Amino acid sequence: MEPLLPYTGKEFLDSLDDGREVWIYGQRVGNIANHPAFRNTARMLARLYDALHRDHAYKKKRADLPD
Repeated sequence: MEPLLPYTGKEFLDSLDDGREVWIYGQRVGNIANHPAFRNTARMLARLYDALHRDHAYKKKRADLPD
């Protein structure tokens, strides 16, 4: 059995658009990854997932954060 790889950044961002209900200031958020209140945080986490995925794929067993 192959080990499970962590999400890629794109997979993470896509996973946020799964129909969950998120509300801010009395308005429902359609796509969390594109909403101004959440997009920077979502993109930062996506970069972290990309770093984890890349390092795991190369068997480094550590996470190098992007510059």
